[in-house]
Amino acid sequence: MRETTYPDPIIKWAVALLICGICVAVSYLWIDRPIAYFVHNELLEWRGIFDVATRLPKVIGPLIIACTFILGVRVAMRRRLTEIQAVIVLSALSLAAERR
Repeated sequence: MRETTYPDPIIKWAVALLICGICVAVSYLWIDRPIAYFVHNELLEWRGIFDVATRLPKVIGPLIIACTFILGVRVAMRRRLTEIQAVIVLSALSLAAERR
């Protein structure tokens, strides 16, 4: 009977990395770029809405920080956070780390 040999883990990682890189390049060249050109050319009259959407983090940031402060007081009072409250706290921490 023939014994099966498997490639080394480093070779598996290298092949997986190569396949991932090829997929990213193909996606960028044949999917992302044509869609970006189409959106840029066809949605010029909607540019105002997209400009407003890019300003949302400036509005939401202080709101998330205020919620985190309120939830921090709740934790200091030894009350447990619900799942959604924990998500809000983690979002605020992510926002704070991103602004550094």
